Amino acid sequence: MDAEAAKGDSASVIKKEMLAYLNDNLLPYLTVAAVVDQTGYGDLAEKVEIEVERANSSVSRRLKSGSKSSDETAASSESAN
Repeated sequence: MDAEAAKGDSASVIKKEMLAYLNDNLLPYLTVAAVVDQTGYGDLAEKVEIEVERANSSVSRRLKSGSKSSDETAASSESAN
């Protein structure tokens, strides 16, 4: 086993996988759950929506300033879907 294999995936790879999972699975689930059970999931869905909007506005500001890495660009594209 070489050193790279022992370390595992880089933080960038893990971040991309997590964003894809959140966008493809968690966000749609929370949307439906909040409609079905507003009392149980409404508060959580609202907080997640606020955090996603906050992250998207942060990415948008970085794009406008021109200081965005390619990993951040890919992440913001995924979160917009």
